[in-house]
Amino acid sequence: MGKNIRARLAALLEACPEVTPEFFTMLLNETQASSTYLRKLLRETETPLHPLIEGVRQDTVANLVRTLVSLSELYASRPKETRAAVLEAKTHARFSLRRAPNDAWRNEVLVHLNIWLENPGIYPVWVTLHPVLKRPEA
Repeated sequence: MGKNIRARLAALLEACPEVTPEFFTMLLNETQASSTYLRKLLRETETPLHPLIEGVRQDTVANLVRTLVSLSELYASRPKETRAAVLEAKTHARFSLRRAPNDAWRNEVLVHLNIWLENPGIYPVWVTLHPVLKRPEA
């Protein structure tokens, strides 16, 4: 597929109301893109993403909380997949923290991820009680 992944993706998404895990698998096969790159491209579109495809967004407080709450709601029906998504996010957050060990935002993200992993059902309530650190502007 090569360099036309964006164009091909746009064509494949035209009649797609939401990118589900099944549709994502089809997109991976059609585009031959890596899952990481495909997720990045999908986030740039306005197409709604299933919580398992969107994963845990760590770019803003609102996105962090929104995606973790969505995964909490999905946990009862798909515990293995939701847990894997949060564990992947934790791995990414740890790598980021290694580059900047004193980064308060990355430490805050890890607190949220750890609370979610300890008890996904409690996270939506916990986050309403926890004063969330605002991410500093980059």
